[in-house]
Formats: sequence, C-alpha cells, structure tokens
Amino acid sequence: FVVWWTEYKPTIMVSSEKTPFGEKGYFTVSAKRVKDVCGVELAIYFNQDAIRITEISNGTVFDSVSVSEEAYANNNGEIEVMYLDFSGGDHPIAMDGDLLYVGYETLKPLDSEVILDKVKIVNSNMDYDSSFRLVNGEIKSDAVH
Repeated sequence: FVVWWTEYKPTIMVSSEKTPFGEKGYFTVSAKRVKDVCGVELAIYFNQDAIRITEISNGTVFDSVSVSEEAYANNNGEIEVMYLDFSGGDHPIAMDGDLLYVGYETLKPLDSEVILDKVKIVNSNMDYDSSFRLVNGEIKSDAVH
C-alpha cells in the first residue's frame, strides 16, 4: 500500500543523464500530479567540479520564471528558481510537465548528484503545501564506468 501511495504523490524531480566526459548534455526539472500551484521556490545543487552550467531556460509549464544566471550558478554550485502567480491565487496552475531545462558540460569524469532543496510550494489558498516528494537526479560520465 505504501508503494502505491508514494507513486501517486505529487512529485518534483530532476532527470538522470549519462554524458561522456568533455561533452555537453542537459537535464530537466519536472513535476507530476501537482495541482493548484500559485508559487514555487526551490534550489538545485550540483557538483561544480564535475559540470559547468551552459544554459538555463524555462520549461513548458511556466511562462516566466526567475532563475539564477549561469555565472551565479557556476560560482555557487546552485541554481535558484522562483515562480509566483501574480493573480493572487485566482488562476492557479497544474504543474505537470517540465519546469526547467538546464544545459551543462562535463568538466571531469565524475558522477555527480543533482539535488533539489529548499523547495516551497504555495497553493491556491496561499498556504505552503508540503505534501510532495522530491527525486534527485545524477549525471554519470562514461569515463568512469
């Protein structure tokens, strides 16, 4: 029963990717089964010794998101993301889909976890909603396998 419930719980996840050392790739941050969202704030941590962020762009869910610049992300190993529905909750969104696309280049032949943290979701009642799960991703380099 627990497994079934967990599978259907609202989820924010980072994709796992396999990219050879020295090559470029991308990962996505996506959401499933999250409804009535008026605001999102989160941080994505990565190993800046293993990868360098080359591009950060909106996914298909939000029309406009405040996101860290690539230079900030690479200097801090963190991408900060914020979205706010300025309608005051009158038009909450359903978040199934991709939130962000993040392009990167592998710098060293290291496996690197991509971690979601500091996640806050505001629902249509303007309350924080903590009834979701997070799934971290991993970037694997062929050179170490």
